[in-house]
Amino acid sequence: MSTNLLHSDEYPTFEPFIKLPDRKLKDYYQVIPHPVSFNTLRKHIRGSHHKSETIGTSDFKSWDAFEEEVSAIWKNAKHYNEDGSAISALADNLEVS
Repeated sequence: MSTNLLHSDEYPTFEPFIKLPDRKLKDYYQVIPHPVSFNTLRKHIRGSHHKSETIGTSDFKSWDAFEEEVSAIWKNAKHYNEDGSAISALADNLEVS
């Protein structure tokens, strides 16, 4: 996944999924036990867990593990947001793309 894919000016459709919601949105973190964003994925792909540490080896040991983590983005969006909401519909569209 290239960094350009995550650039919100170039791909505004992905914008709601690039970063995790603000920590002030406490109910999100109570409802969603495993928050995932594109930034989270990028860190796991690079093997970086701290700002100064990048091991250069992906945390994903298989393609299936990566796909499962990406899938969590769409599942979380649909679980937290109401059916038919813009975010839920966007997650549905991106999930099948």
